[in-house]
Amino acid sequence: PHNNTAGAEESETGEEEEWPDPIPLAPVLPPVDSFSMEMLPVSLWEFVSDVSDRMQAPVDYTAAAMVVVIAASVNRRAVIQPKEFDIDWLVVPNLWGALIGTAGDMKTPTYEAIFKPLAKIQDQWFEEYVSSEADRKLREELHALKINAWKQQVTQTLKKQPATILPERPDELGEPAPCKRLLFGDANMEVLQREMSHNAAGVCVTQDELSGLFAQMEKIGRETDRSFYLTSWNGNSGFLLDRIVRGSVYSPHICLSIFGGMTPAKLRTYMAAALENGPGDDGFVQRLQVSVYPDQNGNWKL
Repeated sequence: PHNNTAGAEESETGEEEEWPDPIPLAPVLPPVDSFSMEMLPVSLWEFVSDVSDRMQAPVDYTAAAMVVVIAASVNRRAVIQPKEFDIDWLVVPNLWGALIGTAGDMKTPTYEAIFKPLAKIQDQWFEEYVSSEADRKLREELHALKINAWKQQVTQTLKKQPATILPERPDELGEPAPCKRLLFGDANMEVLQREMSHNAAGVCVTQDELSGLFAQMEKIGRETDRSFYLTSWNGNSGFLLDRIVRGSVYSPHICLSIFGGMTPAKLRTYMAAALENGPGDDGFVQRLQVSVYPDQNGNWKL
């Protein structure tokens, strides 16, 4: 409070003068430029605008999620050769990204709406896998009966004529076909690496709060996780995981897209760790290249 003595300073003449009113500090964050649809292919404009309008979320959120979901759909199914005659330099169109904002900014509903087509594809793959597994169980039962019949034939043949030609053993069924996957939520590194050992095109991890993923990599005993994620970003490198119990699992190529939400406070923590040669200065945060932190409109309507 201002009065004749509090907050006063003595002038050159010895008289007390009141301090001037404090000047408000400028906003910490500058305003964000409005998103331009020109940055997206024309074919995406209608869908991106529709989702943004229904969710009453910034177009930045919808556009960023759209770009990453397309990258996750393609991944290693197509590659880019930057130089015409340099066949050794291949770039996988894999992307990481994040929607940055406070709670209630419609981050999760927005990216879930964009990722819904991928979820439908995965549901269809899972139904096909369940059906194929049911057929496989029947084939395994029939194969077991054939093996038993073959053993009986071999036994009878050896009893009669030990040196005769034995009946031919039925062919083996082979390894079961794995379920194809596109999306993962809260999966540890071992599961992701195992899945990518037979899903060479790549997969995508989505989480409401990416800070949970970061925290998991900081736990004692999970030091390999961070290296795994860093390697999976370029989509071209292989990864060998050795475990005493489960043995060795090798993936010729690991390609992992990452997308989710993050609050500004968590972002500041990880950005600070990545600056000035801090513990997080390994390029992990910089790989979240499709991240947006837009200004909120505030004029929400149903």
